[in-house]
Amino acid sequence: MSSTTRSICRRLSYLHRAKLSLLLPTITQKLAISTAQQKPGWMKDKFSGGRVESLIKQMGFHGLTVHDKESLENASVKLYVSCSEYSDFQLFRKRFDLEDTFSAWADILNLHMWMLATRFNNSDTEYFANDFEFLRARTTYHMWVDIDKRAKQIVRATKIRKKSIRALSDHFLGVVLLYDEGYQTDDKVLAGALWKCLLQAREDVEPKDLLSLVDYVHRNLHHLKSLSDDQFFSGYVSFLPLDSDKPDVEKGKRVQSILTALP
Repeated sequence: MSSTTRSICRRLSYLHRAKLSLLLPTITQKLAISTAQQKPGWMKDKFSGGRVESLIKQMGFHGLTVHDKESLENASVKLYVSCSEYSDFQLFRKRFDLEDTFSAWADILNLHMWMLATRFNNSDTEYFANDFEFLRARTTYHMWVDIDKRAKQIVRATKIRKKSIRALSDHFLGVVLLYDEGYQTDDKVLAGALWKCLLQAREDVEPKDLLSLVDYVHRNLHHLKSLSDDQFFSGYVSFLPLDSDKPDVEKGKRVQSILTALP
């Protein structure tokens, strides 16, 4: 294990002990509900010319895109909603005995966002490279706006909430680095990353659960790779269930109805 990886692991361990200031019991009664029910702030944040252009540049994106940015912005909203809706926290919580906390919910969401970003980074053509970079930046932005809105339902004090969001951001950056290392190395390293980041390095984790998570990641990365670029630019994507190689048709219909109803 590299010194950088060890440093990340120590940081993640600290963040778990600190509870990110948001680890409150039974919060999913308020938070683990449909993004459509939440009506989060990013739904109102439509592409608005100079203001959004300025934000994109601050996030490190300066390139020209093949698709117009307004259509990409609309697609990025739908992609984030898809990630949020397919991140079935209650199912993951029961299957892997996760804590009923804001942090655990966010970790499941972050896993799906990482898989989506991995697909963006592994397109078969360079022609749409800037378009995918735009989508990556904007889906990430929508995630943080949504997380902040949900956090406001738990922590009203602005200073404490912002401190907690910053801690969560540091946590997410470390998690992404560990997932990337696992994806680029082998399943043993990927399993270790999932154990540390998703299962909080618990000693009671069954090997079969780790194998199930590794398989889930591989199946969905392969599934996302099989989707055409046009599907991402339209914003309509899906994730496979935990225990099936086939999409959940009923869930797909529910997500489709939510996306269709977006303004």
